Amino acid sequence: MGTNCVPVLDANMIQSTQPLEHRISVGSRVYHMTNEDNWERIQRDGFLKPCSVVKPPTYEYLIEDFYFGTFIVCGVNKNFDEWKEHLLFDYLKTYITKNRAKLVTLSFPLKNISGIYVREHAHFSPKIFLELCGQDLWSLVFGHDQLLEEDKRELFNSQRLLRDHSVVKLADYSGMYKVPELWYPHPVPVDKITVEGVLE
Repeated sequence: MGTNCVPVLDANMIQSTQPLEHRISVGSRVYHMTNEDNWERIQRDGFLKPCSVVKPPTYEYLIEDFYFGTFIVCGVNKNFDEWKEHLLFDYLKTYITKNRAKLVTLSFPLKNISGIYVREHAHFSPKIFLELCGQDLWSLVFGHDQLLEEDKRELFNSQRLLRDHSVVKLADYSGMYKVPELWYPHPVPVDKITVEGVLE
């Protein structure tokens, strides 16, 4: 792979050609990472509450009646293997724990599919930047706040746009994303939650 960064914006990339490994339906368990302090608060409150805000304004043009509220951000694999494969897991772990608290993985079953969305995070990951230009632009920006050269900035922004434009309603999701990121808008009662693991 050369050092030149060439923007790749191909609608065909939005649905992966990988085998169908991530089918999600009512009753499927999804997985949410938090830290031990937040888990204690969740138990006191009696609910896991949606708190992640969707920022990009373009979703209302991509999806009719898009719900602009707060979400619980989830993965679909208990071990987050696809996040590890795309070199996203360690960044998320640091972001969630601030390197001070333990990482707690929770799971809960989907009670319905209304208001739930999925997007493909593989488009915007360290692995894709290493493949496209041999350099981890993700870590340069998010780990070191480094300003990118024009060609690298163009690639970085185009891959972020691919991720953002991949969002679909769960009802329309084919199961073919490599790193599906699920947005769940409903509070989850603590008695429906299982602790799947605790990581130092």
